[in-house]
Amino acid sequence: MDTNVQALGPLVPQHETPDMSPKESGYMLIIPQHEPVNTRGRLSAVQLWAIESGAMAVTVLRRKCPEGTICPVIRDIRTCSKEDSFCAQLHTCTSNKILKCPHHRLNKVLEFEIAHIIQITVEIGHQYVTLTDTPEVLPGDLIGFISTMAKVGYRKPDLKEEPNLGAITFDVKETVIPQEILTNTQKVHYFQAIVNNPIELGVQYLFNKKIGMHDVVMKLSNKFSTTPVMRKQEVDSQRPLSGLKLSVTPPDVSTTEQVVIEIKISGGTFVDVLWEFGDGRSKKEFLREVKKGGKYEKTYKYPEPGVYVIRVRASNPHANFTQSHVLRAQRPVLPIYGVTTNTPQILPSPIMFELTYPASELLPTNATAVFTFGDKKTWKWNIPKEGEGIQESFEHKYRKPGVYLVNIRISNIVSSYTLLTEVETAVRIRDLAVNVLYSPNLGSHDQIAGYGPEKNKFPVERNVSMHMSVATGTVMLCY
Repeated sequence: MDTNVQALGPLVPQHETPDMSPKESGYMLIIPQHEPVNTRGRLSAVQLWAIESGAMAVTVLRRKCPEGTICPVIRDIRTCSKEDSFCAQLHTCTSNKILKCPHHRLNKVLEFEIAHIIQITVEIGHQYVTLTDTPEVLPGDLIGFISTMAKVGYRKPDLKEEPNLGAITFDVKETVIPQEILTNTQKVHYFQAIVNNPIELGVQYLFNKKIGMHDVVMKLSNKFSTTPVMRKQEVDSQRPLSGLKLSVTPPDVSTTEQVVIEIKISGGTFVDVLWEFGDGRSKKEFLREVKKGGKYEKTYKYPEPGVYVIRVRASNPHANFTQSHVLRAQRPVLPIYGVTTNTPQILPSPIMFELTYPASELLPTNATAVFTFGDKKTWKWNIPKEGEGIQESFEHKYRKPGVYLVNIRISNIVSSYTLLTEVETAVRIRDLAVNVLYSPNLGSHDQIAGYGPEKNKFPVERNVSMHMSVATGTVMLCY
């Protein structure tokens, strides 16, 4: 199987010929008109006849479409959207002499862009220069050159041969060649570009369970080869990753506890794992082969309150997965709160509650206190976010007398603590009256008042009854 090689430009003699001019052409920039690149490939070499040695530059020129036009490359064909624009021939064309191939009228081209510049050095005479930098060329590209020190020989064009375009001066820093600087040189320079169209050969092979680095060796030869051409390439065969899951327990944590960060990796070999804890710290881990079950975990502690983005990334040459979790770390609610009240109270006086927290301790993060007063009423208080210690007073008015169990729940997203206390309210006693009677005879059910001026004297060994009445309030009778 042979590779397709395209030689762009006139035949270059290997010796001086009678039609070769002995003088330099006087042009710095030369653009051949007669044959652009007709298929995608790589510029691999140039062939030329030099009349002066030195440095020169090979240029790959690409047509710059006018404003409002598009020049896409479809497979190996470059086209333009206007009839008067320069368009490349189909990649099936091999010569401009074939009638079905479109003729290239470069005088309709407005501008060229310099896609690539390759610096070379040549000697006097016939030169075949293999390029170390082999840029990709597209259908429609032109291969020209810029003479700096070296000078390229030329001849007069044949009757049906398109002469080269040229510019006497050109700034090598420019990236676009405008139409107005180009003129017809009436010359054909001995310059030929060699474009290769490499053939890609592929062989499928499955390494199965053989993971790791393997040396793949390929040898190429034909009937003209004395020794085969050998190339060796290292192949890294790995099992791909198929998934990554992340779980954090607990999802939010207090600054006094540790959090467990667990991942589950599905499959994979030679896996790089990056643990990022969200506080600027990270840890790298290399897994030659993911163990059965694929579970790995880290324990971590966040001593300062804040919001942390935990991120874990698992990757090998075949796949890359990232999972993240937003964790909130908070100072916990400690069981060192206290509450005092002014119970009991006579209605309508309020019950006063005083909530205290030691000044020696930092306050919990984003905590709230919810008071449940026992009479179906509640109240919420946001505890200050910063500072040390609290001593806050609150009041609540009860509408009815009684004994109430008060619940005070102090909490944030990572902890809670509950205080319980009883309070009592009563109504003031008004118009309290007591009437005392006794039975004059033993066994009698009749009752009469006592004797004496105050009627408060009673004989012994008689049953005495006390009758009380009150307008408001509650009375406890004690004997």
